[in-house]
Amino acid sequence: MSCMHVSQAFGLCNQFHGRNVRIHTNDGRIHEGMIVRVDQDHVFIRPFGGNGCGCGGRAHIRGEQQAHISGFGFWGWNSAIVPLSLFTLLAIALI
Repeated sequence: MSCMHVSQAFGLCNQFHGRNVRIHTNDGRIHEGMIVRVDQDHVFIRPFGGNGCGCGGRAHIRGEQQAHISGFGFWGWNSAIVPLSLFTLLAIALI
């Protein structure tokens, strides 16, 4: 499977802004979370997990394994926001 065109990824990410999504990337990772921002190069998601405080969650899922992340602090205190390059997206689905 090849990456989707950047303009297509940008359009879908904007269409799904504020919604819960599952994003597949070309490195085999699956990211789940809410799209909180989109720019010309990246989509930013807040992974699911915890009490929504951004104290950790599912940064990516591969089978049954989960990678836990800590707060990056992009917006606000202790916000866990994961930036994904639009160039690496294979598929985006609402969940």
